[in-house]
Amino acid sequence: PLVTAVDLDNLGFPPRGRKKREPVKREDKEPRYWFVILGIRRVAIMFAPLEDETKKGKPAGQQGAEARILLLKEPREVHLDELVESRFATRSPMEIEVDDAKQSWTLYAALRWENNRGEKGPFGPIISIVIP
Repeated sequence: PLVTAVDLDNLGFPPRGRKKREPVKREDKEPRYWFVILGIRRVAIMFAPLEDETKKGKPAGQQGAEARILLLKEPREVHLDELVESRFATRSPMEIEVDDAKQSWTLYAALRWENNRGEKGPFGPIISIVIP
């Protein structure tokens, strides 16, 4: 090779090929999330790690958060398998805007983390809000 490992060390570069890379593990905890009203027919879902109340964003190694959502005209108890629409966001907040006909409907959502390899963690509890 033109540049040896000793030359790289002398120049301050990290050594090549000596560090063992390990895959990022799937997040085992659900995210902490809540709704924020942005305006008429506009709602945002803010999300952050569950264990640290002061930290914003996402845990290390996680690509983002997947949300399962459902809009219903009449509020009722909803189960996770009924939340059929899926959305994904790499940064908080996840914005949701609905058309005029769905104003005052109830929005249900549940979120989970997804890592860079597409492995998904557990869903958190289902939360709801009436669309303003």
